[in-house]
Amino acid sequence: DLSGADVSGGISNSAFGGALVYGNFTLRGANISGGIWNNAFNGATVSGNFDLSRANVSSGISSEAFYGATIDGNFDLSKTDLSGGISGYAFVSATIGHDFTVAGADLSSGGLQPGVFVGATVFGVLNASGAHFPNNTLPVQILYGLNAQGGLDFSRCNLVSMSTRPCPRDTGCRSGLTNLAFDEYDDMPTSDMDLEGGPFTGMSMPDGIESTAVDLSQNNLSEITRSSLLGITATLVNLSGNPKLSVFQPFWFKSVANARVIDTTGNPTRCYRLSASGTPSAEFTFAETATTECNCSSDTAGTGNFCTAQPCNATLRALNHYAANTLGGAHFTMQPGQSALQSRANAEFGCPPGKHPNNASAIHAECLGGAFLLPTNQCVDDATQRFTSGEIAGIVLGALLATVFACYCVYVRPLQRKRRHLSYTLQDTVKQTELNERLLEATQGDLEEA
Repeated sequence: DLSGADVSGGISNSAFGGALVYGNFTLRGANISGGIWNNAFNGATVSGNFDLSRANVSSGISSEAFYGATIDGNFDLSKTDLSGGISGYAFVSATIGHDFTVAGADLSSGGLQPGVFVGATVFGVLNASGAHFPNNTLPVQILYGLNAQGGLDFSRCNLVSMSTRPCPRDTGCRSGLTNLAFDEYDDMPTSDMDLEGGPFTGMSMPDGIESTAVDLSQNNLSEITRSSLLGITATLVNLSGNPKLSVFQPFWFKSVANARVIDTTGNPTRCYRLSASGTPSAEFTFAETATTECNCSSDTAGTGNFCTAQPCNATLRALNHYAANTLGGAHFTMQPGQSALQSRANAEFGCPPGKHPNNASAIHAECLGGAFLLPTNQCVDDATQRFTSGEIAGIVLGALLATVFACYCVYVRPLQRKRRHLSYTLQDTVKQTELNERLLEATQGDLEEA
């Protein structure tokens, strides 16, 4: 037990090389500002825990410092000042019987260098919860060569991104001890969609063990690319509590094919495991057989299992190729003056001469985050007996004349008959009045003579 010890000059080369410790080895709270040098614990065996928590190791841990070491219990670097970083190959071929913990550690300058764990096995959880990484970013292949049996915890690290980079298309990305060419990516829509590697590329994990999880919750991630999670074979992937996570790039789900649960609770975009079927037209729909579904945030869109804000220029070409060959020669065009078909904008459906849309109401294709839904409208041949413009004008004129005649029969003729009847009645009345007047005059004459 060297708790609180002042070893400011550091632990030098081979200081504990080949050592055999029955029980715990404790440097909790020690001042080891000079760092832990190459081969300091080369080949050492500790049957209990190795405790370096809350220590000052500001100069970092050098390459091969724990080369081939065996720690039967936990390896604890929690809340330790490791601002100088942990160099590549520091734990090459080491074996940790339980958890490896750098939770809350300060890795803000040197970070974890790629290859730190080449050939190493951690039977418990690699716990980096709350650790501080340079630029709040996980670098590419940070865990290359690690056999992580118990899962990973990178929660609450204030991560804003996970770096990715292209992998050689001829060999693919390294994954554990196997070189995978990733043939499933051969049908990607455009040639510029190169394969990429991410922080977890090149590591290995148990396949299908129920309790194995990767925890990236409570961070500030904003995007998951198709290779951000490449290398993870855990059954649970926890991405919950990332309030800015709205973008899931097309084919992101291929990297977590073994995850039975994908937790995105509390994020703007929700993606989760769900049995679903894809389409064969992946060139413009970005849809294929998948078991994930996404509910996109208000600023992104997608066709079912991804969400982005990408324009559709490249996929518009693929859509037109499909439409020309499958939809009766149809074509889709941008609005005049547009140089890019932005997400949520419409491409207009058109037909070649002699054809017209089968469905006059389905004349748009909406760009959804760089892709389109599979269109169903088609161009069909114009009818063989179609009216000319002159014939149409004649039909319209005839219809108008028929309408006028009907109005005449219904309204005008009855009025005319009524008017004639009133005229006849009036004439009879006048004649009767004249007759009455003559009879009155005759009667008065007879009276005067009498």
